[in-house]
Amino acid sequence: MPSPEPARRSPLVPLLAGQSTSHFGSQLYDIAMLLWLYQATGSAAAMGAAMLLSNLPEAILSPLGGALADRFGRVRTMIVADVASALSVVAVAGILWSSAPLAVKIGALSVGNVLLGLAAACFDPAATSLLPSLVRPSNLGRANAAPRFSTTGARVLGQGCGGCVFYALGIVGAFLA
Repeated sequence: MPSPEPARRSPLVPLLAGQSTSHFGSQLYDIAMLLWLYQATGSAAAMGAAMLLSNLPEAILSPLGGALADRFGRVRTMIVADVASALSVVAVAGILWSSAPLAVKIGALSVGNVLLGLAAACFDPAATSLLPSLVRPSNLGRANAAPRFSTTGARVLGQGCGGCVFYALGIVGAFLA
């Protein structure tokens, strides 16, 4: 009697896992960054400016990110964007951990947030455009809903965990997490 074939894993699973992990980390970073900024400055305006610096590049440059993904490859674009994000966060964490003046720390955080926004402007369009090549056309409707579901779940969990991780590990620990 022949052995049964192992169940095939959908090629969508690694994409969803990667997107979920990336969005979870982004939300954890955002919450920890906002808490640190408020502790350091007491300014809601500084918090708003920091989020603007994170989100504005993505909002404006996402079409360019899609063009880059088409030119250099979707998976390659996603990997480069995630590595750039990780390096930005590690660099900012190092500066925040240092004894640099507060103005330098806030400047580094601002530059890091712009870089994170630029990376997201490349990552998200590349991930979205990858879907049709991973699933059959008849499954594309469900496949389009799956990343949205996993991203939203990861964002909710990341925001919920961000404050706890910040409290337990401090700003540098939260960024590195």
